[in-house]
Amino acid sequence: MYPSNLKDLAVLPAGRGVSGQDPLQSERVDALFVAARAAYQRVVVVASPVALSADALFLAPVVDGVVVAVVPGRTGGPAAQRARDSLLATGARIFGAIIADPDGR
Repeated sequence: MYPSNLKDLAVLPAGRGVSGQDPLQSERVDALFVAARAAYQRVVVVASPVALSADALFLAPVVDGVVVAVVPGRTGGPAAQRARDSLLATGARIFGAIIADPDGR
């Protein structure tokens, strides 16, 4: 964990993957979550979109809940429903959704 410029916020960057291994399926990731929960009041994990990577599906069952981000004009209704269904199939608890604007408008 690295401190940030914001009070009480630390950041752990994703880093680089290791060829031939899924870093999210390791005991080290489980240990990292245990340590983070012990050290911090809140742990927020940002994952790749469900349609682009399986990372969110691997992480969903080990976090307390998921907030799905949808982007108007990019995330259609069927894609959002597939993402929801895929997350629920992992046992994820979906807390809700937000409308994200990647262009900052």
